[in-house]
Amino acid sequence: MLITTFENTFGALLISTIFASYLVGVVTVQVHYYFTHYPDDRTLWKITVFLLFCFELAHTAGTAHSVYTHTIASPATIQARTTLPGIYIASLMGGFITFIVQTYLSVRVYRTLHPPWKLVGIVTGVLATLRAVAVVVLVSQLFGASDYRKSIADWGDLITGLLSASAATDVIIAVAMLYYLFTQRERSFRKVQQLIDKLMLITVRSGLLTSITAVTVLVIFQIIPYTFAWLAIYTCLAKLYTITFLSALNGRGELRQAMSAPHISDLRPAPSQADVSGGHTFHPKRSRSKRNRVGYSDDSPISIEMMTTTNVNIDGVHYEPRRSDVSSTKEDREKYAY
Repeated sequence: MLITTFENTFGALLISTIFASYLVGVVTVQVHYYFTHYPDDRTLWKITVFLLFCFELAHTAGTAHSVYTHTIASPATIQARTTLPGIYIASLMGGFITFIVQTYLSVRVYRTLHPPWKLVGIVTGVLATLRAVAVVVLVSQLFGASDYRKSIADWGDLITGLLSASAATDVIIAVAMLYYLFTQRERSFRKVQQLIDKLMLITVRSGLLTSITAVTVLVIFQIIPYTFAWLAIYTCLAKLYTITFLSALNGRGELRQAMSAPHISDLRPAPSQADVSGGHTFHPKRSRSKRNRVGYSDDSPISIEMMTTTNVNIDGVHYEPRRSDVSSTKEDREKYAY
């Protein structure tokens, strides 16, 4: 039976570092796309994107430094149980990245949900803050240690708490947003439902991947803590947070386009539709009756249009549905015809 150790799982960290380098390329493309397509965006978002990119570069450099040191420069250092300063720096940068992204998602939850569900955003924001503080404390202690194996044994509970807080925050945010959007979808018109479906897809895309990855890191750490297996996956987690944040910002254009797309709504009956009041076929062009302003003849059945206004504000994109958005299909119109 093969026993997993630091020595025989270092290859996992090497592979994850290579994959993380690819994710840095994805982040770079997203950063370039953001600054070229949103030059007039708020200064706060520009500063945040710039800081995240700098943290990602430092995170990648720290991980690459540890891999180079233990594979090329001094391969015997793994058996010597030395420290991993590059990994510690990467963990600190990852803590900053996670704090920024989770705080952003918590604020979005707070602004989107109605009372008392706004408390969900407050709770996740507090968890993200406590986690960031704990990361700084943990890294400061690890830099002073001489044996990283003993450090895991001494600070294993704190590491478990950090991973648990991260996983819980991601899951709570994703579930809260999906629950809210699903309840709103059930009582909305068809066009509004299509918009909510897009928002639900964005929520799943932004929260599901990080949630699964955070839970996976926590489970592996509980099973085999004295290996590089959990650390290999944790190395990629910060990259996924950054990609989540940037995809949310860059996706606003697509969301705005979907919200402002023209929806043509013809409130007149079809030419072959029978006139319920007289049993005659309705011909819009041949009718001699005086028409009202919505296109019906005076002897056509009375139609009452129920207007519902739904205001949506997602990351600075404001949407107020048009008249056609709430009554654009025959089924919706007939629902309120008398």
